[in-house]
Amino acid sequence: MESNNPQTEPQTPPSLQNTPAPPPPPEEETWLTAGFTATGAMLFGLYLSNALLKIITLGMYAPWAKVRSLKLLAHNVKFEGDTLDFHGTGWEMMKGRMVLMGVALPLFIGLGFLGAAHPEWQAFFTLGIYILVGGLFPYLFLAAWRFRLSRTSWRQIHFGLKPEFNRFARRFYKDLVLTVATLGFYGPVLSIRMHRYLWNRIYFGDHQFTTDIPSWGYWKRAMGYIGLTYITGGLFYPFMEVNLIKYKLEYLRFQGHRIRFTGEGDKLLVISITNFLLVLSTLGLGYAWAKARWYRFFVANFQLTGACDITQVRQAEVTVQKAFGEEAADYFDIGL
Repeated sequence: MESNNPQTEPQTPPSLQNTPAPPPPPEEETWLTAGFTATGAMLFGLYLSNALLKIITLGMYAPWAKVRSLKLLAHNVKFEGDTLDFHGTGWEMMKGRMVLMGVALPLFIGLGFLGAAHPEWQAFFTLGIYILVGGLFPYLFLAAWRFRLSRTSWRQIHFGLKPEFNRFARRFYKDLVLTVATLGFYGPVLSIRMHRYLWNRIYFGDHQFTTDIPSWGYWKRAMGYIGLTYITGGLFYPFMEVNLIKYKLEYLRFQGHRIRFTGEGDKLLVISITNFLLVLSTLGLGYAWAKARWYRFFVANFQLTGACDITQVRQAEVTVQKAFGEEAADYFDIGL
């Protein structure tokens, strides 16, 4: 029997009538990733063939060997499905090396003769060479980076560097004096100021990288990590390396967008220990495989936020740079 009472809808309590709907969950941030595809066998073949060709040519093949290495490494760094390219040539490197030898050899030979003629002054001549190299360092450092970046591209868009040599040199000399005066304690400030100057002048196409990393914030972390590395007999070094990279990238921006490093110190420690055992147990033959693992760890952990629209980047004017700085930096062991 049907009831004659109408169905009543449940009433919303007054306290809930004006409650706003909960906000939608935040979208998870996406990241553009890189990868390193070269294998240990590929690097072994490269190292072996380069070594044989340099022996056969009495060292004359060295510039071409360097270009082959840079081309292989660049072509195996893949970002968003496309690889980097290195466009330098062996002839460029050879011309830079010939200019370097034309300047350096007469100088060193002359100082050698002076040292032989006046042995009591040998220490001063040696000191003079170190002062000369130190004086040239900021110019060679920027020139080498300018050449290397101008010859590197991604999707046919080149990187570039727009340095102010004299300004950088003045800052470097001041920081170098402070580093010597403090027996090296000022060194992390010198290092980060050099790289901050460099990063703020690097371009990819018509877009610029920027950073405002604080010098003393970096110094405090670096000194703390160095202390822990000494206390642990070197075992903390991989953690120091990873943590300092992360701190640097916290402040680095491209088109105003974030870049990050996701590697962890414990993983790098395992890689470092196993790489050492691999090279030791193979009497050095496993070096190429160890190097491939090292490259793969660092490249794969660099990421750019997906909010960055890299399709908006356009090629800026490419200025042809000479390879003298590259070869000079290599000769004087100025790391890039």
